[in-house]
Amino acid sequence: MASSAEIATANREAATRNAPRTEYVLRLKPSEDSSSDAPTGGQQRQRQQRPLLRNALLNSNVNGSTNRGGFLGGQNAIVVAWAGAMAIVSVDEWKANHILPRPSRLWWTTLTYALLCVMGAVDALTPLANALAIGYTIMLLWQYYNKSGQFS
Repeated sequence: MASSAEIATANREAATRNAPRTEYVLRLKPSEDSSSDAPTGGQQRQRQQRPLLRNALLNSNVNGSTNRGGFLGGQNAIVVAWAGAMAIVSVDEWKANHILPRPSRLWWTTLTYALLCVMGAVDALTPLANALAIGYTIMLLWQYYNKSGQFS
């Protein structure tokens, strides 16, 4: 009977004899730029990596254009939501006290939207900031009609 070392050696030899040879060839895409400053020989162009989170949230295309995507991609949604909030607060003050809105209510509401604008300055966080601004405006409208929260 053969020892385990002899069996292992025989198996190793059989495996290398019957193993298919796999050759890997690295094929690079031809350069789209045919100018004289295009990389030649062993030089390779490095691709610029685009952040995965930005691609997922903003649906930006490969060319790097400023196409931000649909509903929540634009940066003016926060300003529109802020204008709606100012209108809601002003209507409430006029209806309740027949005066113009108190500055403290306008300032604190404006501060909330200003923080969302700062957050929306980061491209990856723009959709989240827009969603929060629209949600806050809807919450103000809900409180106004239910006479709850700051409208009670």
